[in-house]
Amino acid sequence: MCDAGGKEKFKKGGAVLKIGVTAALALWALTSWMGPAFAQCPALAAPTATPQVAPSLSLNPASSTAVPVPNTSNLVAPIPDTSNLVAPGFSAPVDCNPPPPPSVVNGACGPANGVAVLSAPTSGFCSAGTPTTVSGAGPWAWSCLGSNGGTNAACSAPLSSGSPTIVTMGETTVFPETDGQNGGFLMAQDAVLLTGGTVRSLSFFVDYPEGQLRLNLWDAKGTNGRPRNLLAQTATFTPVMGWNTMPVITPVPVIAGNYWLAYNPGSGGLNFRVERDHGICVAARLSLTSALPSTFPTITGDDTCRWSFYATLN
Repeated sequence: MCDAGGKEKFKKGGAVLKIGVTAALALWALTSWMGPAFAQCPALAAPTATPQVAPSLSLNPASSTAVPVPNTSNLVAPIPDTSNLVAPGFSAPVDCNPPPPPSVVNGACGPANGVAVLSAPTSGFCSAGTPTTVSGAGPWAWSCLGSNGGTNAACSAPLSSGSPTIVTMGETTVFPETDGQNGGFLMAQDAVLLTGGTVRSLSFFVDYPEGQLRLNLWDAKGTNGRPRNLLAQTATFTPVMGWNTMPVITPVPVIAGNYWLAYNPGSGGLNFRVERDHGICVAARLSLTSALPSTFPTITGDDTCRWSFYATLN
């Protein structure tokens, strides 16, 4: 039966059921369950539904209310920069520009080439390139190997016949004037060698000995022919009055040309003989306790002079 508000009341299994119908779907469900008796309630006639397009909704779990879903059809996801990414198993990007090719070095014979000697030369093999092992028993031969596509040079030293010729380079005269006060300096004088040979010893005349002394030989490849590269040196020694002749640590073959003889006194009280009317002499600061550098130190002064100082070659 129906109550005054148009709502059906009925009993089923002793329970009173009261149903409110608010939509066509609920009406259809109740009609199917109650059968023809439910259809007798005029107030429960199905309302006419007006079709509408509902917006897309999403259920908010926190409030159990439906919220609109924003339109994402026009959104474009950003594309990440993968230029610096390296996949597993692959190497990192490298610079594909090749390095410049190495410089070509042509082999060139050194000062020992062509110098007659009594025994196999031990230095001065190459001015450029890599020397090979010396072969022969007089003459002696070796090569200077180029690199990076460079050419090789064939070199040799002939056997000296008879007794070795003694050659000197420098000043063998004992000059009349006395010089000194050069402690802590490397003093050098120019010298000319007319005939090539192997430098064996250096000789220096001392007027009044004090402290220690070191003698050395340099080439003339510096600016304006000044000393540059160290060629030979003696050990440091305690000088005596008169000529002091000391063997060089390593004999070195040299060719005819210009050179510089240098001495390095440890005390300003060391006196020696000098002449001041010819020749060129230069000075550079260098303590006797310091090792000789491979290139001549900065020149701090020059003058006209020569000391009683020479080299012996054979």
